Amino acid sequence: MKFPTYLAQLASAVAEQDAGTLIGLLQVESPWSKELLRDVTNPFRHALQGFKGLCEPPWDEIAITHLQVVSKATSREFGVAYKEQAKMIVDLLKWFQTQTSWFLPVLYRVLDDLRDLAGRADEDVMEHGGPSKQADSLEDAARIIGTCFSACMTDRAHAVGVSRKWGIYYIAGLAMKCYFRISKTFLSKNIIRAIEANSDTIPPLESYPRSHQVTWRYYIALLDFLGENYDKAERGFVSTFYGCPFSAVRNKELALNYLIPIRLLKGILPSRKLLSRFPNLETIYGPFTEAIRRGDIKEFDARLAWAEVRLVEAGVYLTVERAREVCLSRMFRKTWLTLSGPEPLVRVPISSFRVALKISGLDISQEEVECLLANMIYKGYMRGYLSHGSGLLVLSKLDPFPSLLTRQDPAPL
Repeated sequence: MKFPTYLAQLASAVAEQDAGTLIGLLQVESPWSKELLRDVTNPFRHALQGFKGLCEPPWDEIAITHLQVVSKATSREFGVAYKEQAKMIVDLLKWFQTQTSWFLPVLYRVLDDLRDLAGRADEDVMEHGGPSKQADSLEDAARIIGTCFSACMTDRAHAVGVSRKWGIYYIAGLAMKCYFRISKTFLSKNIIRAIEANSDTIPPLESYPRSHQVTWRYYIALLDFLGENYDKAERGFVSTFYGCPFSAVRNKELALNYLIPIRLLKGILPSRKLLSRFPNLETIYGPFTEAIRRGDIKEFDARLAWAEVRLVEAGVYLTVERAREVCLSRMFRKTWLTLSGPEPLVRVPISSFRVALKISGLDISQEEVECLLANMIYKGYMRGYLSHGSGLLVLSKLDPFPSLLTRQDPAPL
């Protein structure tokens, strides 16, 4: 495709508001872009200045800049390609301010390419760059995406049906992806506050495409998880899991990666059937589930040590580690059931729990066992009190080991 032909097709697509054609013409990896690069003899900016004015601004400059992006990306100069893509979007954004929702799919595509190029540019800097270079492209991309978010949020000139506000949640999701990637999740608060402050002027979340809803709910749930607001995070991840199509295995896996540890804290164990659908999660969480089910604290500790690196990378290590208390409470309950006869045992020798722990690989003193039991009572895993002088655990006659679903953490973090 010769450059004049490309300009003509670009101008025609804009005039006809043909978003599908525009996506193909502006996408970095599209066949049209590759054909354009192949057929243009000299793709550099200075050689293309004579074509300016062949279509209405800013599309002549956008076309020239797009060719620079494709050229640099093809030669794997991702840092330069990112800067050209950023320049193109800045030019595009000025024009977008007067447009309606028809252009949103095109904006999504060029912003996706921006984020991808930024990630590759940062990877190149971290791998090959010297100490004077900083991997800051993703952070800059987040800023540009935030500007596009504002352009959608502040649309008051168009009717709801064609408003740019229909792009709010997709672009917010892109911004969140950048914030999490660069470990600056606190920046998400700006987007959340903007949406909450304008909730009466934007369509309800349920009116947006399902993919936009799922992405938004996933990142809100992830923020709640990081803040240890587990009840709210659980609801968010459940909504995310069921909101994904059955075929979206990877997305469902992302939700379960956090949902499973949250539910382990409540003693709710994932079924073997569920885990079998997600082999990656089965490898990590299957052994923990079985250890908790059996009250096998030795196996739980062994798996925690084995999976430490993967759990840290997934951001769930501390949550899974806290589930150790659930495993411990199961072991204490099994010990109590073993010692009980036809009538539930109320006064249980503390030494019995010490023996059970020793069998499980924890050879600790009587005083340490008392501390563990006292902690279990304090945190609501069991009901009763310790008689230190008699060396006994005196359990409540009524439901001594209550359901974890009703347990209240006395000191939530």
